[in-house]
Amino acid sequence: MNDLTSLPRASAPALVLALLVASAFFIILLRLGDFYWFHGDEWVFLTQRMSGSLFAPHNEHVATVPILIYRLLFHSVGFGSYTPYQVPVLCMHLLTAVLLWLIMRRSQVNAWIATALAAVFVYFGPGEENIIWAFQVGFTGALAMGLAQLLLANHPGGLSRRDVLGLLLGLVAILSAGFAPVLVAVTGAVTLLRRGLKVALFHTVPLAVVFLGWWLAVGPATISDPYGREAGVAEVLHFVVTGYSGVFTSLAPHQWLAALYALVLPAGLVVACAGRSPLAFARDAAMPLGLFGAGLVFLAVTGYGRWWLGEEAATQSRYLHLGAAMTLPALGVAVDALTRNWRAAVWLAVLLIIAAIPPNVDRFGKQALFHENYFHKRQQNFVSLAYSPYAQRVPPETRPDPLQLNVPIGWILQRRAEGTLPPLEPRANPLDPLLFGLAQLRADNPYDNCSVIREPLDLSLRRGDEFGVAEGPWTRPKPGWFANQSFTLRLLRNGKPVGRPQMRHPSSGGLFRVQVDALEVRLGLAGDTESFLLCLPDPPPQ
Repeated sequence: MNDLTSLPRASAPALVLALLVASAFFIILLRLGDFYWFHGDEWVFLTQRMSGSLFAPHNEHVATVPILIYRLLFHSVGFGSYTPYQVPVLCMHLLTAVLLWLIMRRSQVNAWIATALAAVFVYFGPGEENIIWAFQVGFTGALAMGLAQLLLANHPGGLSRRDVLGLLLGLVAILSAGFAPVLVAVTGAVTLLRRGLKVALFHTVPLAVVFLGWWLAVGPATISDPYGREAGVAEVLHFVVTGYSGVFTSLAPHQWLAALYALVLPAGLVVACAGRSPLAFARDAAMPLGLFGAGLVFLAVTGYGRWWLGEEAATQSRYLHLGAAMTLPALGVAVDALTRNWRAAVWLAVLLIIAAIPPNVDRFGKQALFHENYFHKRQQNFVSLAYSPYAQRVPPETRPDPLQLNVPIGWILQRRAEGTLPPLEPRANPLDPLLFGLAQLRADNPYDNCSVIREPLDLSLRRGDEFGVAEGPWTRPKPGWFANQSFTLRLLRNGKPVGRPQMRHPSSGGLFRVQVDALEVRLGLAGDTESFLLCLPDPPPQ
């Protein structure tokens, strides 16, 4: 192979990629992704992580860099627009596309094939969460910084300033998301093959010390199967196969082309290896092969912890994005090997590859849950809560909607005072007496007088009354995140239901306190929930 830092001339493809990336920044930010708004885990960053430890985990991940980004943005641009929050994650995504192109070019992939594959990734609508959801800057940033370290470490000679910069970027990756050590391991394997043990240790040991030190000192919060089941080989393998099937389907506009990609990848790698020793091929294609292996490891580790969520978990948008990024360089090597001796085949391959761009562009905003109407409802709810006549009658720590909008009303009122609410008219909500009057507190259930509730139960409550909730016993395992034992609250007026039931879960707080003079509620089971525990003080409310 040529010198590691040399690239065959490819000015036209490089120019095409540069123009594509520059234009995509504005198209994605101002058109394809403009429907997004704050939701989910972002509220934790905005309301709970604006101060305190930078190293406390978020779920199972290190989140130091994302928290710093949110603090910087919140204190500099405020809350008025979501667009500034999207800029970092989109920049990291586009940087990843460029880095993937460079990895393919360093691996001697035809420039036009590399450009076509990078273009598909630029407009990879199936992976929109890692492109336009600001919160995913942790995932996308770790991916981009890990790839940057890999490229910076891939040069001849001894240690240099490039290696120091690469190590620093690897540290940023480690402090961004929990899967970053997989990418560090790829860098270690590539440098071991191509530059020796000393360089490999330089790029891995310091980062391993940092990550293990965080693990031992802080430790990640874990998400586990509520039934206590352990993942077996069959479950993990099924998760990996499902995930990669989703990746190939997302990279191709038709099922037959996805199947073709799944055949081209191994066949092309075999052809690329022909005439060379396996070790020589491994050295030449170390980066693409290492990344593909990292994708398999990532899905296997994720499957071990998430298999119980069902097949849909393996094809979540964030995982498709990472899987595609780790697959494209190896796919580029394979396609290049199969078309290298036939110029017409190169252009045919390019046309087949870029055929995925229009349908993938169309998939922005087409997720089952997080679509434009979903975010509009979240904004409308936010504004309506801010103008509710109950908003200033309850303690500021009250969370009127702890499941969908886990934000204290005091924080929402501060945004109203600043004039940074979404530009929507507030709407009166007949459920406000329930949303504000029955506070779900961030506390464990304190009561021992518990009953298993399997049928709807009506309660008449007065100001100051309390009761606790907890997950009930399990009998029938069910897949899915919302299979947890949840319950519903329904406002009653003169014994008759008002509006829709509000789903709640003990994970949002196990203690409820009444904050209005009189309240009638009906507790029921949510979805396929079998039961929940209702725990009352002595004497119980009448």
